[in-house]
Amino acid sequence: MTARTGWARPLLSLAALAVVVAVAMALLTPSASERNRGPGPTPDPGPTALSAAEEYAYAALRIMGERAFFVDEATWWPGVVGEAMAAARGARSPAETYGALTTALNAAAGPQGQLLPPGAVPSAEIPALPTVSVGAAIGRITVPSVGPITPKGASARATALADTLGIYSSSATCGWVIDLRVTRSQEDWGLLAGLSAFIQEGPIFDLEDRYGRAFHASAATGSVFLDGRPMASSGHTKARNTKPVAVLQSSETSGAGEALALALRHSNSVRSFGTATRGLPFTQEFGLSDGARLVLPTVRLTDRAGNGYARGVPATVGTDDPERLAHEWLRSQCRQR
Repeated sequence: MTARTGWARPLLSLAALAVVVAVAMALLTPSASERNRGPGPTPDPGPTALSAAEEYAYAALRIMGERAFFVDEATWWPGVVGEAMAAARGARSPAETYGALTTALNAAAGPQGQLLPPGAVPSAEIPALPTVSVGAAIGRITVPSVGPITPKGASARATALADTLGIYSSSATCGWVIDLRVTRSQEDWGLLAGLSAFIQEGPIFDLEDRYGRAFHASAATGSVFLDGRPMASSGHTKARNTKPVAVLQSSETSGAGEALALALRHSNSVRSFGTATRGLPFTQEFGLSDGARLVLPTVRLTDRAGNGYARGVPATVGTDDPERLAHEWLRSQCRQR
């Protein structure tokens, strides 16, 4: 979930950072024969040896090195930095470093990494609410993918969703279908808070960075929290849902959809149908000085016991026809009551 305020920001070890700086400086410093033409000590290039554009590139590379989830798997990250700085040498503007940064980004972040130029940065939006309906005593919640949401917008979204569910809850006497098959939002705390009546209170999942540090997500009183910090609140503290819930998921389910699929599994009245979810790390955005943004995978989803889901969250019932089986199961549960 793309938290712009970010999780804790670890620094590279001093040793690794020293290697990075040494490689970059070696590539940017004139040759030894040029430096030593005159008498006196060898000049120390220092930070002033970099142009403004090169400083920009180095700052972006430092963010990648500190935060990108796959840097440890890259082949010798200091070498990637050195090559990127060499490619950026002579750049006169930040835009002229984008090509070099994109190459480094591929090593640091894989296909999830993006460098969004200033004109391509999406603005925070008022996202469409999940679609809620009831038919044949079965309620249905279809969750779309959404882009960036402001903190205030997340709580407004949670409240609106909880209000809508309150209108339909008395009619959904046989249970609910929650369709997450195309839910790929990287950040949607409002969704989690809005559906908190379906989620058991307490710890619901963790987000773990590449350093092994876990950030704990929890739910209580209509709100969701990350390490105790409120992320969104619906303002609703009504009775929890007691009806059975069928979750539809697919290999496209990721981000907030994947987290919700995992959170819902804690309830005995929930069964999921479809295939394993996507299993990708969550991405986070980092602003650069020219208004561009880096999109980096930074944390992976784990359960409360620390188990990771690199292969996705499995469905309770694996099937290519989740819709039909979900409705059959809900009707069977309704007949038993």
